[in-house]
Amino acid sequence: MRKHCLFLFFVSVLFFSCDLWVGLPDRDDDVSALASVKSIRSIMNRSDVERMMFMGGSMLYSSKDSNANQLAKGVIVSVRIGEVEKYDLGNGEYGYRNSKLNYELGFIEIDSISISGITFSYYKFPANGSGHYVSAGVFTLEAGDTADLNGDGFADIKYSKPDAGRNGYKENMWLTFLSDVERANSSTMFSVIPIQYSRGVYPNGLLGINPDGQFIINKYDVGTNNRSLVSDISYGDYVLDTEENTIARFIGGNRSSRSAARSIIDGELEEVEQISSNSTPEEFEFKANEFTDEFNINTLLSVMPSSIVKENYSGRSIAENVDYLNRLIRESSFLERLVADNSGQAVDEIRNELLGAPIAGEVERVLFCRHALALVYPDSCPDVNLFSQTLSNIIPWLYIDFGDVIQQATQEDEEAERTAARSVVRSVSPAPAPVPAPVPTSGRPTNGGLSDGREQDYEIGDLNLPSWSDNLEIRSYQREAALKHAKERETKVDSYVDYEIKRDAIEKYFSQLYSYNFAPLLATLTGQQWIKDIVKSTKTDLSIGIGGGISFANSNPSVNIKMGVLIKFELENKITFNVSSTSFFADSAPEKKSVRELQEKFNKKFPDGHYSTEEVKDYLDTMSKMDLKDELGLDSWVFDASDKLQKSSYKNGIRPSKDAKATHQRIQPVPALPLVLTIDARFDILFKTAAVVELDNLSVCGIYMTVFDCKAGINWGFRKKYSGIPDPTTFYCNTYASAETISENAGFAGITSRDPKQFKIGGGVKFTIVPTAEFRLGGGIGYDVLGAGADVTLGGKVDFFAPLSAYLGLAYTLLLDPVIILDMDMDAGFSYSGDVQFCLDPPLLSKKYWNYDIPGLKDQKVWQIFRLRLENGEIVKSEGPKLKG
Repeated sequence: MRKHCLFLFFVSVLFFSCDLWVGLPDRDDDVSALASVKSIRSIMNRSDVERMMFMGGSMLYSSKDSNANQLAKGVIVSVRIGEVEKYDLGNGEYGYRNSKLNYELGFIEIDSISISGITFSYYKFPANGSGHYVSAGVFTLEAGDTADLNGDGFADIKYSKPDAGRNGYKENMWLTFLSDVERANSSTMFSVIPIQYSRGVYPNGLLGINPDGQFIINKYDVGTNNRSLVSDISYGDYVLDTEENTIARFIGGNRSSRSAARSIIDGELEEVEQISSNSTPEEFEFKANEFTDEFNINTLLSVMPSSIVKENYSGRSIAENVDYLNRLIRESSFLERLVADNSGQAVDEIRNELLGAPIAGEVERVLFCRHALALVYPDSCPDVNLFSQTLSNIIPWLYIDFGDVIQQATQEDEEAERTAARSVVRSVSPAPAPVPAPVPTSGRPTNGGLSDGREQDYEIGDLNLPSWSDNLEIRSYQREAALKHAKERETKVDSYVDYEIKRDAIEKYFSQLYSYNFAPLLATLTGQQWIKDIVKSTKTDLSIGIGGGISFANSNPSVNIKMGVLIKFELENKITFNVSSTSFFADSAPEKKSVRELQEKFNKKFPDGHYSTEEVKDYLDTMSKMDLKDELGLDSWVFDASDKLQKSSYKNGIRPSKDAKATHQRIQPVPALPLVLTIDARFDILFKTAAVVELDNLSVCGIYMTVFDCKAGINWGFRKKYSGIPDPTTFYCNTYASAETISENAGFAGITSRDPKQFKIGGGVKFTIVPTAEFRLGGGIGYDVLGAGADVTLGGKVDFFAPLSAYLGLAYTLLLDPVIILDMDMDAGFSYSGDVQFCLDPPLLSKKYWNYDIPGLKDQKVWQIFRLRLENGEIVKSEGPKLKG
């Protein structure tokens, strides 16, 4: 289980690894002058941020060690503020889970930072799928200040010094992301984005600082087998090894300066044991390696009360004095003397803790005495270091989502978020910050129209639905879809609207999964155009999906895996069958000319060739049979399959045909090398004729979904703590696992309109003309094959297209009244993609192209220019310009 968790952990951590540049100076001042952090705000988007690994804890600002610095001007940090679901298990035991539905996603960008304070801007993503983010405020925090980012009345982030007793306590600052399971039931988590730092790796190898104050160090630089350069690390910090897929504890000497930067060696690591009820006091005693660099044991003994330190410790070794110190904290009168001879807030806290819960055993004594000593003398004493081999204890707050998320917000939600009361709370000591009253949640809708008040529900009859799903999540999507389709009940029959509502809810639930629709690909592989036409006309969907997530909430790990299949078929209004497709330039292709005409052109271009008609004919045969992929030694079956796969994509746009007028310019910058730059331009006018079967206001539809939903987790913790330090003897652990099958279906067959006169059946012919142009730039390798230029290049291309269609048909109503239909429409758009192109450019003949689009580097935009439909000369539909989905 440990290795599986680590594997998923690193897959997410390495998601954004790439090679970029940053440099941070060594000086104790505002680092606003830094200009070398790579700016990434322009590429921030919700889809990528959703896939990041979020953890709870802190990020490091070091005024002395730039190598360890995670925070600087221009640095961007992704933020997730989410609801924590808390379950009372009884007997003082609780279970926790991060909500997958109720959360806010955004990022902060640092404007300036120093030891004395930090200023940053906070941006949030208003809805799933939105390509923009909105500003949610600018915050300035002084040391000790907190900020409420999402306006719910509870602090989400804090800028302060490290915990007392931590290495680097004097010169470092932490930006801490707060989680509160008692008052706010929320957790704020962050994700470091390594691409903005030097070499695209984590500074100091530091992934983050966990809530216990321990560094989480990556042993190797992201995506490599090079060990991280670490200059700031303390005894007891954790080191993750991506090569061995293990986790270990650092037991070497403390480092806290740039001059100490070096990789971690295996001799400084120790596999650790999990905390359990049989822990021994020796596991938590002081260790000699904790007293190096910043902490000096002689200094600590010198400031402790003389009523405690009675022996002469000068002249002893570090190990001898550590043994002496461990004997002192075992004495029954240690805490009493420590409290009697000191004063201040830390002493009051220790005294109150003792009054509330007296020490009951040796493990508790060592833990509490060590922690108390660090609270009283933070500059001289390292704090107790609890350790575990359980990843959920090392990183108690973690969230990874590997399925599509469906959180969506309305315009009202976005406006409410913009105007939410976000605030900064200044640090005031010793009075604690006031606890705000819980913000009412019933008026703030979240996913699927549900409010944050999870007990609220609607009566089944509220929206006039005859068939509610048993699944609460799908039921919430039905409510949302019912509001969307409410007006259709005026013109459509109820049974059809009910189908639409159930269909939308099923599709939205399935959209949580990463899925692929195999129907277009299978139709393409058959090689039958009529099958492809049916699949396209009926919106046939055969999708397989997988999704889920990993969550650590207050150290409680949980895993959710979903796998499912969705099948959909919708025959609505019409079916179109392609009759013919051709290019305006098809008959003008060089290969269409007579051999004698080509002979004349060849002899004119190559006067010394004296080509005969037989030689020209042989050359034509050679070029027509020549397969560039074979000539390049490539496996053609791989590219044939890739070609079919690409043709099944819905983002191909409209491209010029093989008969298009084309120019291919090849530039060889260094004649002695086969490196080339290529420029391509292609222009075409496409004609298409299609037969159309008109079934106006008739639908035969069906959808089916089955999803297997598996959940497992562990609820564990400690029933008792001393000043925040858990008592190992009060450990509890409960495991759970469940699996369910979610099956939903819906269907409809019949006339959709309430007015039977609207039903028509008939047919006609549709004509389409499409002017299209393509422009491409590329670079790669080029050479000559049998007198023809050949090149393989990597490049990018843009296609422009503007299809104009006209449909003329005859249909009959139920009363057999004839209806003459004229339907015209025009679109305009463009598509762009990165690709690998193989081009064969024979003299005087058509160029042969083969392109492979690079996955993820293609998209398209299409606008409707107009749509006009006339029936018996009367306009029944008229639409203007709009962006098409």
